[in-house]
Amino acid sequence: MDGIEVCTRKNRPDLYEMLKDLIAKHHAHLCEADIVICFNFNWKPDSDGHLKLVEVTRASAVTQCLSAIRVDLIITLNQQHFEKMDDTQKRACLDEALCRCKERQDQSGRTIGYRVSKIDFCGMMENIKRFGPWQTTLKTVQRLLNAEEEPGLFDAVSEEIADAEYELSESATIPMLPEGQSS
Repeated sequence: MDGIEVCTRKNRPDLYEMLKDLIAKHHAHLCEADIVICFNFNWKPDSDGHLKLVEVTRASAVTQCLSAIRVDLIITLNQQHFEKMDDTQKRACLDEALCRCKERQDQSGRTIGYRVSKIDFCGMMENIKRFGPWQTTLKTVQRLLNAEEEPGLFDAVSEEIADAEYELSESATIPMLPEGQSS
C-alpha cells in the first residue's frame, strides 16, 4: 500500500524487541497476540494542528486472509516523527498503543481474540506513570498544573459554594415524618 511500510522482525528487530519487552513487563494479556508494526509516511497534521503519532487497529478478516502470517493487531506509527524520538519516547509511544489493546472474551471468560479500546484515562495514566509526560500535549498540561498563576474566574465562586454547602450540611436538619405518613 502506498505510504505504508510493514516492519518485519528481520528489517526492524529493535521495534519488536521493544514490543516484546513492554508486553512482558506491562501487558502480559498480550503475550499470545500476533502484533504487526507498520510505518505510515503520509500522516500530516489535521486542521487543528494535531498530528497522529500512533494508531492501533484490529486486523480485519480480509487482512487475516491476505496475510502470510497470523495477525491480531496492527500498530501503525508516524514514521517521520517516530524516527526522531529517543528510545524512551519510542517505548512510551509503543506502550501507549499497547494500553489500548484488550482481550476479547467469550461468556466463559476464555480469550477469543483482541479488540482495540478508545484512548481512556486509566490507560493514559499507566503510560504516564511509566514514562512521564513524554508528548508535547502532556508536557503542556504539566507546565499548566505546575504554574503558579492567578486563580481562574470561577475559582472563588466555587470556594464560596463549597463553604456554603459545608455550613448547610453542618447546621441543617431534615424533618422526619412519623412512620406511616407521607408528604
